[in-house]
Amino acid sequence: MITHQKESTTKKNFQTILISTLLVAVLDILAASVVFNLWFKMTPIQVFQFIASSVYGQEAFDGSISKILAGVVIHLITSFIIAAVYFYGYPKIRLLSKSPIASGCIYGFGFWVIMNLLIIPNTHIAPSPFNIGLALTSIAWHMILVGLPAAIITAKHYKKYDE
Repeated sequence: MITHQKESTTKKNFQTILISTLLVAVLDILAASVVFNLWFKMTPIQVFQFIASSVYGQEAFDGSISKILAGVVIHLITSFIIAAVYFYGYPKIRLLSKSPIASGCIYGFGFWVIMNLLIIPNTHIAPSPFNIGLALTSIAWHMILVGLPAAIITAKHYKKYDE
C-alpha cells in the first residue's frame, strides 16, 4: 500500500513537472520568437538554431534539421530544469509558498540572471553588445512567462495534494 502511494505521488509530481515544463517551454519560445523577430529579424527556426549555437557555435546555422532539433531538445531540457528546480524547492523554501506570484516573478528574474551572466557566456554563443531595451524585455518575459507559470502550477499542485 505504501509503495503504491509513493508511486502515485511520484507520478503526480512528474505529471505536474511535465505540465509546467511544456507550458514554460511554449510560452518562452513564443516570447523569444516574437522578441528576436522584432529585434533581430530572426524566424522561429533561427531561434532554435541560436539555442543550438550554445553547443555548436556558428555551425548551428548550417540549415540542418539536426541542429534545429538540438535547439528544441536543449530548450525542453532547460524548461524541465526550470520546472523541476522550482517544484522541488517549493516545499523546502517557505517563502515560495507565501506568494507564488511574487516568488515566480523573482524566480524568473533569477533564471534570467543565471542564464545571461553565468551560463550563456560559457557557451559557444557569440557575445553581443549589451542592449538595455532588449535586456528589460527579456527580464519581463522570463518573470511573467517562465517563472510565474512554474510557480502557479507548482502552488496548485501542492495545494491540491497537500504535500
